[in-house]
Amino acid sequence: GSGADNSVIQIFDVTNFKNIEQVASFNSREIDTNTLALLVARLGSRYNTALVSGERNGVGAGFFDTLSNVFEYDNTVNFKNKEEMADRPGIYSTNNNKIDACLWAKSLLSMSIHLPEYTKVTIRENNTCYEMEYFESRTLNRTVTYAASKNNHDDFVMSFIWAMFAIKLDMAENYLLIMIQSLKKKVQVLDCIIDANERIYSIIRKTIGMI
Repeated sequence: GSGADNSVIQIFDVTNFKNIEQVASFNSREIDTNTLALLVARLGSRYNTALVSGERNGVGAGFFDTLSNVFEYDNTVNFKNKEEMADRPGIYSTNNNKIDACLWAKSLLSMSIHLPEYTKVTIRENNTCYEMEYFESRTLNRTVTYAASKNNHDDFVMSFIWAMFAIKLDMAENYLLIMIQSLKKKVQVLDCIIDANERIYSIIRKTIGMI
């Protein structure tokens, strides 16, 4: 809300991990954290109580606390690096998990280009694509990090990166449960088929006995 950086919302359909698709986006340099939290809560509710992923650092703490405590929206990625932050919503970003998130997003985009039959990522928001051109790795004080090049911004691209971080294999296991739900449905269908077959065989046996 300071007018310097953008507050960015990006919504992705990840129903099919092989076809990740951006379906909506919003950005503003003027919106305050309370209004942003209200907007995310409303959009999240419209999109099947969407999982919210983003940085808790700085003003992100106020955003996530308002989202959870005021608007009672609790479907958030809670990724901590400090024990005292165990029950707080949002991702406490460090250089290590930021690098992990950036490399994961890079691998998804690379697969989307070179192996689209395995994973395809569709981004429709132009600012995200623009910022990707100037998003780079750099070494500061012997530490590698990722950030926008000089005189550029990374608000859109980091929004995308944290969204993709939420579906990273070890994160998806904790939050999305898509594979487990799918497996349960398959088991239920299999049980129905077995039950139906047993009934058919029972009828056949009875019919043969009558003959």
